[in-house]
Amino acid sequence: MARRSSLKTIAEKTGLSVPTVSQILNRKAVNYSSEATKQRVWEAARELGYQPSFGYKLIQGQKTRTVAILFSMPQQNSEEHSMALVQLLIAEFDRVGYAAYCSVFDCDPKENLDKIRTLMGRGVEHFVFLGCPFGQQEIFQEIEERGLSYIGNYNYCSRWVNNGSMLGMEMMFRHLQAQVGNNFKLICQEKEITETSTRLAAIRNIFPDLTNRQIVERFIYRMSNIDFHDKAFRRAADAVGFCGTDELLKLEPEIGAIVYNNDSIAVGGCRYLLQPGNERFRHVLLCGCNNESVLQSLPLPVSSVEFNIARQAELLAQYVLTDQPCEFVVAPTLHIRSTHQRPEYPPWDETIIQLSTNNKPGENQ
Repeated sequence: MARRSSLKTIAEKTGLSVPTVSQILNRKAVNYSSEATKQRVWEAARELGYQPSFGYKLIQGQKTRTVAILFSMPQQNSEEHSMALVQLLIAEFDRVGYAAYCSVFDCDPKENLDKIRTLMGRGVEHFVFLGCPFGQQEIFQEIEERGLSYIGNYNYCSRWVNNGSMLGMEMMFRHLQAQVGNNFKLICQEKEITETSTRLAAIRNIFPDLTNRQIVERFIYRMSNIDFHDKAFRRAADAVGFCGTDELLKLEPEIGAIVYNNDSIAVGGCRYLLQPGNERFRHVLLCGCNNESVLQSLPLPVSSVEFNIARQAELLAQYVLTDQPCEFVVAPTLHIRSTHQRPEYPPWDETIIQLSTNNKPGENQ
């Protein structure tokens, strides 16, 4: 087993004294080292795999200045926007002198609670939840009983910074309705058809007289679930999009638009339409969510909802370190893409629409 790197090892590598390295890595308020020196120490620490030990601080009752950033499911490690949000959060915390742990929850509530307790044992003082973890009530109760702070990016937390997904999807559905009437379908996994689904809530806002059951029957096409622990999530999502589009178009060949739960699934749908023999379906409007960069390279237009992750990171990092009330909706942006006939690439036009929440249900950001 490799020996854990120490302050002395880093000091030798950087040519600095152990006290100077200690001051930098422990983010001491009284520290007169230059930014270049600090950067050199942090780079050496990362290169050597240095991991701080907060044991002595816990024994002395000192603050550890640590935060845990927690994904609710493994697939978020494969999502471009989720990883970008984590990187921005780490940068925000680093700017104010906090270190961050990053981890992923399981589908077992007991294991998730044990993970929280382990992080508490390591001295974590603040928690940022990205997604809704299994066993959330017990997790939140445990954190509150310890007098620690937490925040989430959905409204299930007592303090939250919502990414505006319901607003974005509602506006996307309304755009499609203006183009093809009610002749559209949402392809999603069976497990995603829940009363808390933002996609279903968005459709419900457009058709308030319909029950959840009627919405599912009219506007949802069910697909089998991707395994929670599937390490090749993008490939599995692509297959869901490809097979779901194939099945749906065989059942409803006159469909006007297809909406996918995320861009990874939408890519699979696009791939199906590009297969030889499927040219007759290429007029169908396609929509995803998250506006990942892969959409820019597709030969068919896929509209999408983009979230303002920079503003989300700023608010999450700011408020998790305080006990102030926090209920913000960060307005997303629509990217509407449509085919053109000009001899240029990409063969589609793009219209960008910045949405506004009008301060409902939280403050517009």
